[in-house]
Amino acid sequence: MSSNEDEWNSSVLFTSGNLSAAMAELALCHADIQPAPSSCCGEQGKPHWPEVQAPDRKPHPETDLTEETYVSLFTTHERIRLSADAKHFFAVASGASLVDPGIQMAIADSGNDILIGDYCDAATDDCLRSLQQIGAAAFAFLKLCNYAGLMTDWQFDQLVAQTIHFRVISYWRDHAVERRPRGVYGSRMTGFEVHRHIDLGMAVRIVSASIATGQEMSLGDYKDLVATSVLINDLVDFRGDTWRNQRENVVLRGIRGSLCSYLDGLISACIGGAANTTRRGKIFALMNMCFCNWMLLSSGHKIYELL
Repeated sequence: MSSNEDEWNSSVLFTSGNLSAAMAELALCHADIQPAPSSCCGEQGKPHWPEVQAPDRKPHPETDLTEETYVSLFTTHERIRLSADAKHFFAVASGASLVDPGIQMAIADSGNDILIGDYCDAATDDCLRSLQQIGAAAFAFLKLCNYAGLMTDWQFDQLVAQTIHFRVISYWRDHAVERRPRGVYGSRMTGFEVHRHIDLGMAVRIVSASIATGQEMSLGDYKDLVATSVLINDLVDFRGDTWRNQRENVVLRGIRGSLCSYLDGLISACIGGAANTTRRGKIFALMNMCFCNWMLLSSGHKIYELL
């Protein structure tokens, strides 16, 4: 990838350097295991909190829409519920009603590589094949939009660079959770930015918001937005990722010392970061909104159970 970076490395947001850093972070996420933190209920190394519980991500007939109702409201070509969550509550939401719906769905479909990387172990061969074909068709359509002047070179380049990035990173992602010690503890974590290149691609949402507002963002803007979006995502998922022993949660990996003080500080930083980035323009406001929207509306995350 590095030797051929001139063929794809056209984005300041997704570069060969970012990809190398993400690979190193992924490979070493089990290193530097920390002792159990202190809390309001116990001393460091001797926590007295009960065993962590978390909601089930699967749809539940008593609290979720039926499958037929869901796919009629949130349509996708694949008719996969997780795909609909990611696309409607996340990618499409970041463009609100300001972008042509056909272009919005094509942008969402171009992120199918992320879904393949996230759910390859659970999806059927037919689903994976459908995701691949639809993602390729979406890119072909968006390239035509680029030629027609409906999408800028900057916007299209973000999608291309991100997709190649995720094809590499998702192939090597480590889901071997059984080898990890259980419980609340920190491990090696070098920062929010590199984590966001591992877990969740933002470029799909940035492109929708960019078309909606006519704005772009610099690398510095992107770094600030990443810090906030990681906290919105991983603070809400903190309990579930602890229960599932998921070490890709950067909040979980960053635990040091007092857990109560640590989480209080991150909540404050999250609110402050969202306020500061929103002041910079509508593109940032739409991105913050779509992350909050994803957390609140995605039925798989069961936000009401967490609260």
